[in-house]
Amino acid sequence: MLFRSFLVLPFSFRVANAAPLFIDASVDLTKLKIADKNAIGDATTDSTVPVQAAIDYLAKNPEGGSLIFGPGVYRVGGIVVKPGVKIIGADREKTIFRTTSPAILFDMQGGELHNFTAYGTPDAASSGDNWKVGTGGVGKGGTARSLMIIRVGNSPTLVAKDVVISNVTAKEARYDCLYPRGSQNLKVLNCDFDRAGRNLVTMAGDDENFLISGCRFGSLWGLYQFDVEPNKNRFARDGMFLNCEFDGTHAGEMNTGTWGAMFIFSGEGQFENRNISLVGCTFKKILVRVRGIFPDVKFLYNPQLGKFYKTPSNHTGEFRDATIRGNFFGTPEKPMTNISAGVTFTGKTIFEDNTPAATNDTKITAESKDTKWVEDHPLAAKPAPKK
Repeated sequence: MLFRSFLVLPFSFRVANAAPLFIDASVDLTKLKIADKNAIGDATTDSTVPVQAAIDYLAKNPEGGSLIFGPGVYRVGGIVVKPGVKIIGADREKTIFRTTSPAILFDMQGGELHNFTAYGTPDAASSGDNWKVGTGGVGKGGTARSLMIIRVGNSPTLVAKDVVISNVTAKEARYDCLYPRGSQNLKVLNCDFDRAGRNLVTMAGDDENFLISGCRFGSLWGLYQFDVEPNKNRFARDGMFLNCEFDGTHAGEMNTGTWGAMFIFSGEGQFENRNISLVGCTFKKILVRVRGIFPDVKFLYNPQLGKFYKTPSNHTGEFRDATIRGNFFGTPEKPMTNISAGVTFTGKTIFEDNTPAATNDTKITAESKDTKWVEDHPLAAKPAPKK
């Protein structure tokens, strides 16, 4: 019996030693011998190596930990954030990250981001009023360096789980400011995204059970504003946008795009893209576009909602089994009675308690048998093979 009692002791020690760590990036990296130097927020020093070393160190701790940055401008690039690790700034106005490379600035395999601003431009001379969007819907020739500011996951090989991004401003990406591409239970809270060479946000799949709440999506982009467009055989489903603002009032300024002032739903024949709700959101000069058939969308109590739109180049633009309730279409100064340009509403779709009242009489039509949609992104067309 005495022998048995000694066997359980190592397990109790392991539990006692498991606790999250808190590391100050400007002070503790050399003290703890994590790196040869600390992160330096002088807007000049490249702190990528020590920052990544600290993230790797925290990721090895069973309970993870937080890497905390004080005020300053920290230059980093290609940072891989791992599960269990939190990157925390002092304040969005005080803790700034700027890129040092064309890589993704924060590549989220897991973990969390909080309380800072991140730029895909390397310095003030290429930022702010000096930012240039570039051309071709991909930021070519623009001043941004980072391909993306934040990518979450990288499906199909990596699905990032339980990522949280809060109180973060992400601006001036060569492609996208936020690019979920393989996430489960993603939460994006009280964030601001603006200035992108392609889209402010592309949700490229596989992404499910997400919440995007209290966020603002700004006016300056090269192609589209917000694009729910999973890659082939991937999906975006079971998500909610809550109290967000989609703002297109400044589209076209600084040589940005105007035609792509859209929140886009892309459907496909398997109907895996489905069940997305927009609740209490404001659309300022932003159309709601649907490509193909997108089921189970809910527009609920949005105080300012834009027109539903299908481009002539898409054969089908259909919301199936949608719930459209309690919305105000247009603005109080310019209410909207004609709320659809080519979009059809089918199946068990309901319109009720919307303003103006005439919008509740929107016709429900027969379901389309055309379940295919054609990608009409101008850069997606491949040249014909040479004969």
